[in-house]
Amino acid sequence: MNNITLFFTKHGENGNCNITELYNIIVNLKPNVIFEEIPPSQFEEYYKYLTKEKLESSAIKLYSLEHDIKQIPVDLDIIMPQSFWDKNRYMFELIEKRNKEFCLLCDYDSLYSRQYGFNYLNSIYCVNNNKERYKEMEATLKILDKKYLYESFEEWNNIIDKRENEMINNIYGYCKNNIFDKGIFFIGAAHRESIINKIKKYSEIKDNKINWNYFEYDNNCENIINI
Repeated sequence: MNNITLFFTKHGENGNCNITELYNIIVNLKPNVIFEEIPPSQFEEYYKYLTKEKLESSAIKLYSLEHDIKQIPVDLDIIMPQSFWDKNRYMFELIEKRNKEFCLLCDYDSLYSRQYGFNYLNSIYCVNNNKERYKEMEATLKILDKKYLYESFEEWNNIIDKRENEMINNIYGYCKNNIFDKGIFFIGAAHRESIINKIKKYSEIKDNKINWNYFEYDNNCENIINI
């Protein structure tokens, strides 16, 4: 059975959430396969042409210099129009202007990421922060009560849902035809609760079983939990 560790990250460095720490985690886990939150069409931009870069790709590059690994880009291969990004940027700017609690939660998230690094990103504290921010977003949109903002919010949620489903499907598709000892799936911490719940459902219906593990940190003590 293929073993995959689900590990949550941020895409940019922030204090203890940095390339060195993530590299050391990869070294300790010794993966044969790394599943990445990258669309297949953009893979070469990260690893061949070097026109794109994020925290995970930088740490993986370091690891691949001395280790033989298979890298699998699994994200939804779609390029959203600039209008999508413009509408969502405008929506978030309005929320930030109208909701101080939302801004405070964002500040806490950044502070805890900087202080506690991946311990925080792989903890219930991060999940709770994400939940509270989402609630504040919904509350603010309700107050603003603008149809175009609701549509932007719905479109944003739909894309996230499609991306998560695509990533899980691609991982199961790869595992159906390939056997390996240890794998890692790197994905942004904002997906934590949703992606774990989806994996649980997939595990019940898929014939090819995967032994999923995820790190859960509590008071900086590491535990590996089987899903």
